[in-house]
Amino acid sequence: MASEKLFRDAPPFPDNVPTAPMYTISLAALHSGDRNPAERVLAACQELGPFLLDLRKDRLGKMVEEIDQLFQVAPPLQLDSPTARHFSQPWRRLPKPSGTVVRPIKALSSPQAEDFRSSMLHHADFGTITLLANVLEGPQIPTPGKPATDETARRWVRPQPGCLTVNLEDEIIQWTGGILRSNVHRINYAPGQQRYVDPDSLAILVRPERNAAIQDISFENLKVKDLTSENDDIMGQGLNPCDLPRHFGHPELSEWFRLETPK
Repeated sequence: MASEKLFRDAPPFPDNVPTAPMYTISLAALHSGDRNPAERVLAACQELGPFLLDLRKDRLGKMVEEIDQLFQVAPPLQLDSPTARHFSQPWRRLPKPSGTVVRPIKALSSPQAEDFRSSMLHHADFGTITLLANVLEGPQIPTPGKPATDETARRWVRPQPGCLTVNLEDEIIQWTGGILRSNVHRINYAPGQQRYVDPDSLAILVRPERNAAIQDISFENLKVKDLTSENDDIMGQGLNPCDLPRHFGHPELSEWFRLETPK
């Protein structure tokens, strides 16, 4: 959702790398009540999972200016700065009503061959919806029907000016009984000349309220996973929130989630 200016100032995304065939949906068209963009959103969420949401002709497009300002603020902030000390205590705790996170992300450039690696291996997001604003790099997703481990099936999600990358997360799949798709993805080093620049991005990780019930909307073979227990016990199974990724089929993320959770 960054502006045209930030894209012009950044190294260009190379044209010789494979990119995913992304749907681009206008938020203004969705607000107009037009049936066509609504049908395209549904198709994107069933066929691929992620799509690009274009805000430029919508009133929310004014947020693009704020995103630009955030990208300008983030680089000078050092870990030992007085401003950073104000964030020594966590502002987000799991017992609170929601685990939704707004996360500025600063990654490192990859100028040398030894830097050519994934910063996060293939995974599906844990939550409901991820909104990503970025200029450089971006996630890689496998071609539908191909395994996530197939390197030849990797496709870049190419960021576009004024657009958010929207990706559905695991809870949406649970709620819709698998009607919608949450695509696995990985975060790889940036392609082309972009790898020489530290990429900044902003991710909004929308997660359900803690008292939300996750169930198949078809109500066939009803299975409700109640998240309301005060002691973080899920259906009496004694599961800690850090074990939720394992509970929903992503055991490899449990340790990462545990490390990322503020104490």
